[in-house]
Amino acid sequence: MSATQCRKATWFRIIYHKACMTFRVILYILTDKTPIILICMIGIVAVSYGMFKDNTLIFIIGLLLGFGGYLLIRRKMKESIRNNP
Repeated sequence: MSATQCRKATWFRIIYHKACMTFRVILYILTDKTPIILICMIGIVAVSYGMFKDNTLIFIIGLLLGFGGYLLIRRKMKESIRNNP
């Protein structure tokens, strides 16, 4: 194997490894409950802060986080209902 081929193979391994790690992190976030709870809590705090301090941007970000957390919880509940009839 030449030096160029070796470098290409090394870069492929690095890129593949990073993509694999990214996929694992995404899978962890989508399957574990703790990040979902944190997303919802951060959303609730952001909404309340935005309301009390009249900060519209923080309020809208909080709404988006709360809605995203709701969708993740809903997805988990649908999967559990399908798996356990």
